[in-house]
Amino acid sequence: MLVWKPHLGTLANSIIILAVMGWLCLLWYRYRSRYTIRKTLLLLAPKLVCTLLILVALMDPAWRDSRPSDDSQKVAVISDISTSMDVVDNASASRAERAKEIADDIIGELRGTASVENYRFDVDVLAPDDTPATATRNTDLGRTIVSLSQRPDLADCKAVVLLTDGGDETIRSERLPDVPIYIIGIGTDPKSWDDLEIGNAVIPEEVELKTPFKVSAEIVVHAASGDFAAEAESVDVQIEKQIDGVYQRLASVKVDPRKNNGLADFDLPGEAIPGLYQYRLSVPGIKGEITELNNAREFAVQVREKSINVLLYGNLFDVNFALLRRQFADDETIKLTTVYRKNADVFRIDGNRQEGDQVFARGFPRDEEVLACIPSLSSGHSLPILFPPRPTLR
Repeated sequence: MLVWKPHLGTLANSIIILAVMGWLCLLWYRYRSRYTIRKTLLLLAPKLVCTLLILVALMDPAWRDSRPSDDSQKVAVISDISTSMDVVDNASASRAERAKEIADDIIGELRGTASVENYRFDVDVLAPDDTPATATRNTDLGRTIVSLSQRPDLADCKAVVLLTDGGDETIRSERLPDVPIYIIGIGTDPKSWDDLEIGNAVIPEEVELKTPFKVSAEIVVHAASGDFAAEAESVDVQIEKQIDGVYQRLASVKVDPRKNNGLADFDLPGEAIPGLYQYRLSVPGIKGEITELNNAREFAVQVREKSINVLLYGNLFDVNFALLRRQFADDETIKLTTVYRKNADVFRIDGNRQEGDQVFARGFPRDEEVLACIPSLSSGHSLPILFPPRPTLR
């Protein structure tokens, strides 16, 4: 490893290098005004060599053979072992086999520089001695990334490398580990597939008791062959609900994936009993499809008591305000929005955001007509508003 140890600071070195370059350019123009290019180069050559030697001496390079020990530099390589990694979408090998080759290459490149810790993951990170599930293994990248910051055995790693073919959902993680994460995607161009999949889906995480809700999903077709494209011109999309451990069909629609982004909409009835309900979206497989693993999407919806929207407003963030916010936040039936003044002109909005609540960023409106722009107010939803005492102005 070549290490530079300059005798002067960065600014001084920059000034010297610029001055030398200016001097050489001046000599070039002076010689060219008198001599040919060949003679000019011969005259400049010894000055250029001497200048380079002086600059090298000024920068004081040194060759370092020592490397950090393997124990002080650890890298975690985490390979995806979900069932989709067994898909053979390449003529040479499956995704899992190609991921193993990449992991072996990483180990070879880091040998003598860093030690490599091998892990696996599907919906969570597995240690080398953990036994994965025998049934269909899904992928949860978001949960896996969050769990990286919670595992003490990964805390001393300098970097984490994820080898994965991705997951069904977009990653939404606000809690990331302190170490850098590098993700290597394993797969091929979807244009080379004959495949039918459930793409982006809009699914509510929770709904209120006895309140109907909507579920929608895009049906995406990758057709490398004309026969497969013809078979996929119209597909039957169905939604099922798990009752007593068995999925039962609720509704189905015919969808043409070429129109309206293949969007399938379902209006589901509200539930009379609070709890966690399991549902499944699915489309039937087509002969010749590369895999049917992405033809179904299971999801859960939390049904809870009707929420009360509460707006907590204060002129400053004090002990009383914090106590009220903590008490309301502990009640799952309350959706709390807090507005407080940071300084004379800046207000902070936290908690549950509602459409139209931007008006509170400028302070609590004095005109009650402004509140009519917020749907939760104009639709008659209950919204108690609490005013902590204003400080007395003296």
